[in-house]
Amino acid sequence: MSLDTTKCLIIDDDPFILELLQDKLDQHFPEMKVLTTASSGREGIEKIAIHTPELVFLDVEMSDMTGFEMLAQLPDIYFQVIFITSYSHYAIRAIRFNALDYLLKPIDLGELNKAIKRFKDQTRRKPQKANMALAMQK
Repeated sequence: MSLDTTKCLIIDDDPFILELLQDKLDQHFPEMKVLTTASSGREGIEKIAIHTPELVFLDVEMSDMTGFEMLAQLPDIYFQVIFITSYSHYAIRAIRFNALDYLLKPIDLGELNKAIKRFKDQTRRKPQKANMALAMQK
């Protein structure tokens, strides 16, 4: 993987959404490398531990648990989260979970583009802050 590649994981219990989102990412955002997908919260927890993604597209309502419940079970959240759901009433809760973004199903390509741009802008700023802090220690 090149330095400009972002490791992604998609967690959604709807096979159609899994395939649709993966196709959109493959076609329009080749720098977003989907390592794998998961079709439940439990499977998502396992795959996050194995693949250490930088970005997770996470369904809010799955058959075994909500995306919020899944995140609460993780010992460390070192990745960014973009929630995907059919229900707009989860927006406030997603914001409280410090989600990077929130996409409504069916996923609009323009909204997906904005979410990925927000992810890239945020990841570009982080190294600058870390470098500045390191420089000030010397």
